[in-house]
Amino acid sequence: MTSGSRRLGCLLLRWEPGAPAPGKRELAVELGAAEERVPSWLEEGGELAVQALNPVAGLPLEERRAYSLVAAGPGAAIGALAGCAIGFARISAALHPDDLEPFRRAAKDMDRSSVKAVASRLEDLPVDRACHIALMGCGGRRPQAADCLPLVRRLRPEGQLVLFGIPQEELQDTFEDFSQRGFSLRGSGIRDGLGFLAGSLDHGRRLEP
Repeated sequence: MTSGSRRLGCLLLRWEPGAPAPGKRELAVELGAAEERVPSWLEEGGELAVQALNPVAGLPLEERRAYSLVAAGPGAAIGALAGCAIGFARISAALHPDDLEPFRRAAKDMDRSSVKAVASRLEDLPVDRACHIALMGCGGRRPQAADCLPLVRRLRPEGQLVLFGIPQEELQDTFEDFSQRGFSLRGSGIRDGLGFLAGSLDHGRRLEP
């Protein structure tokens, strides 16, 4: 890690003065306006959300602009801001109250109009099953299927659910539990003792028991 920045595939997180500029094919996620919250977001596994978004970040811009994203939970602010950098058409986020103002400042600094809804409760975000990607921060705990249902209700039938910030030792059991409920794995990763699982829901199943 270079001071004040982290490279994750083609995405570059930057939050301190003097952080390196993005390369020719990199997208910068500008976090300087939320610098005081960045350490917490990283500790909560926010990098994993960014890592999970890298496949989309590599698509042509016209394809990226067709995507929509909903994000919730610890560390989700970084994932939502990465969505701004990628160029998603519509982003909504349910964040901890301490994250709301720093998130808004960072989104404004990137001059993005894609952030359509920001709230402290997931219940206050639109329910339209129109999102292509749903990010759920687990905050170092093993997720339960019931906890994901509010996000799944906002996800397109062919959309992708990303669970991040799962303890590394709980990844396998989490995958086995969710796979029995219709979750089909598309990607995974581990960083600093935490991991993520990304996948779709088979045949329209909604993580039912």
